[in-house]
Amino acid sequence: MVYAKSFLVGVAALVLAVTIVLALAYGALAIHVEISARSGDGGVGAVEGSWIPLWPLAAVALSIFAAGFYWNFRRARRHR
Repeated sequence: MVYAKSFLVGVAALVLAVTIVLALAYGALAIHVEISARSGDGGVGAVEGSWIPLWPLAAVALSIFAAGFYWNFRRARRHR
């Protein structure tokens, strides 16, 4: 049961981290759009070939999950 609870806490930590990152990205985008609209520059500058490799994202996601899992597992084992 300790493993199941730790797994759920790890998933919850990952979902919370993704939610926070998306909220910050949305806020930054809204601020950027507002600043761009005031400057009077037209158009959107897209940079061709800009992409994010998946392995750093997977590594960060795994690290967040592992931290949540380990934190809850250690906490649950201590209270036994």
